[in-house]
Amino acid sequence: MEERDGNRYRSMFRSLVTRMILVSMVPLAGIGGANFLLFYHLNRSVVLEQHANFLRYHKESVESFLGSLVSEVVSLAHQYSLEELKSGTLEKLYRINREEAASSRTWG
Repeated sequence: MEERDGNRYRSMFRSLVTRMILVSMVPLAGIGGANFLLFYHLNRSVVLEQHANFLRYHKESVESFLGSLVSEVVSLAHQYSLEELKSGTLEKLYRINREEAASSRTWG
């Protein structure tokens, strides 16, 4: 009889320990999983926002560069006639203008 009572108490103890572990670990796993998902979505949105900002900055830089080239071409078109531009004698002048602009950027 004592052996049966010992087995019964042992099984009750195991059942009690198992229930305590389940009661403490299941909510912990649920909260941990929810926090992981929230952090994953937050981190993903931050990364996507950084990429969007980088692309916006890159687009603005390219547009600025192209705008400066267009303004240089327009100023050359206003300064010289079509025949002078077609003849190709202005290549040296244009190269000198570019070098002066580059040197003014380094000194300025």
